[in-house]
Amino acid sequence: HFDDHEQVWGSRVLMPLADRLTSEVAALRTELEALRKEKGRFDAASPARWSNPDADHGRTLFLTMCAGSHYFDTYCGPFFASFERAYGASARRHRLVAFVADVDEHLVEAARKRFSPWGQFESLKDGKIDIKGGSDQLFGGKAPGGGTDMFVCKFKEDGTKMCLTDESSKRDEQVAVDSLWFPWRIISYLKEHEADFCYAAVLDSDMLFVRPLGRFLPLCTKDDVAGNLPNGSHVGASWDVAFTAYGPEFRVPWADDAAKVGRTKAGLTRINCGVVLLSLQ
Repeated sequence: HFDDHEQVWGSRVLMPLADRLTSEVAALRTELEALRKEKGRFDAASPARWSNPDADHGRTLFLTMCAGSHYFDTYCGPFFASFERAYGASARRHRLVAFVADVDEHLVEAARKRFSPWGQFESLKDGKIDIKGGSDQLFGGKAPGGGTDMFVCKFKEDGTKMCLTDESSKRDEQVAVDSLWFPWRIISYLKEHEADFCYAAVLDSDMLFVRPLGRFLPLCTKDDVAGNLPNGSHVGASWDVAFTAYGPEFRVPWADDAAKVGRTKAGLTRINCGVVLLSLQ
């Protein structure tokens, strides 16, 4: 019960509430100012705002493949983000294209908006090419015959046995067929776009960019749109095709004993074409 002479929302009740709200607003303003400063530091360090001189190399068309939503989410997103981090504002000078198969359209659309305009996503399957199989037949649902829990075992070159479920082995078949699609898709895309670029770089998508590839991709005549490149700076590369291979010391970040995976049984060095560079001059 309240005293008949006391107002329920009188000054004695409201003043403490007002004081408390004033303190909360002041604290929120302080926090907001701190967030604004933090955002300013983030924007200043944002890849879109800084440039790396090594990234201003001959205009390059980077090409890769992503099949399956899980793979796309696990590898392709970080792959594109690492390109943005390595190339900064110069990313717009180049183009990174991923050919995708059986990837959830919402994932693709989100990535397309996030990495526009330099990042582009194209369907792996081109109606102009008469090849059947791969993702359109296998990734979109259950593989023919249905999956089972049976194990399929194979012996590797070093004598060890690798066993996979029947479903896993079918995914290997899916990837193998899509890998056949990929070169054909690259050819059709280059026919339409090679005139705009000095180089094409075909890359695996399960890796990250650490730094630009400027040391390998000099400026070429296609970059000299205004005719003002320094003399001798637009001769381009002296090679037609370049590819990665294991070095004599077998130093790689993905294996403790790279020589074990980098040599054949005959002792020859394997060619590791995780990166292939093509001169389009």
